[in-house]
Amino acid sequence: MKTGQEIEIATAAEPEPVKGHVARVTAGEIVIDLDRPGGTFAPQTPLALRYDDPVGHHELAARVIGMQGPGRLILLPATEPLRPSDLQPARDARARIRVEHLVRMEYEVIPPSELEAVKNQVLHGPRILKYEWPRRELLQAAGAEHEVLEQELPDTPLWAAMRRLEQKLDLVLERLGAELPSEERPLVNVTLSARGLRFRDFERRCHAGDMVLLTIELPMNPTIEISAVAEVLYVVEDIRHPNLSTGQDLVLEFRVIQEETQECVERYCRQMQGGRHSG
Repeated sequence: MKTGQEIEIATAAEPEPVKGHVARVTAGEIVIDLDRPGGTFAPQTPLALRYDDPVGHHELAARVIGMQGPGRLILLPATEPLRPSDLQPARDARARIRVEHLVRMEYEVIPPSELEAVKNQVLHGPRILKYEWPRRELLQAAGAEHEVLEQELPDTPLWAAMRRLEQKLDLVLERLGAELPSEERPLVNVTLSARGLRFRDFERRCHAGDMVLLTIELPMNPTIEISAVAEVLYVVEDIRHPNLSTGQDLVLEFRVIQEETQECVERYCRQMQGGRHSG
């Protein structure tokens, strides 16, 4: 590797490699000038540097030290080769199953002093949100399709039986820990897998390396609320339309998440993929 060398930077967070040129190489440091400045790498993120020379194709393991401005990346050559799982999430069956969808979600950056307390908080696993009854269609009688019958049946044995059934269901859900959120969470467009997610941070709350508390509602039947702690691996700026774009894209990987919660995410992703394929 030499100064001016064209290079590709492969990460687990981004499916497409980031391209750049070598600005400086020393025994303990590699400096890369990015061809398209606009992203931020989290410190300690494992990378693979790929380049070609007259001898052949090479791949060098490295870890991020930091950034100098938006376009210069400072790396530390790794003393050991990267594990396959560091850069090849496709080998993780769960990571291969990902969907893009609108879900209700809240997120907040965790101060370092509160990280341990928040970790314990998210270990309660997924919980059921109160079941929402589907909207009932108006009753119709055969031969009288244009005549609407009474939808409500007050003061009848049938109506009383329906109310008792609804109350029993509410009691069952309450014993299962089902809850209604205190207020409706905002809809967020996310690309989600059981390994992590990507979404747009319109308020620019997050920076590379931040630990983030996520609360996500998976629109299953019934709706499942999950919590996890994830690390911001990569922040992506829209350099194509800097004057029109608002916010920044975040690529996060789960760091604290229950096995049961990951299974819920995987099941949701499979359900969404199956629905698209059947449609």
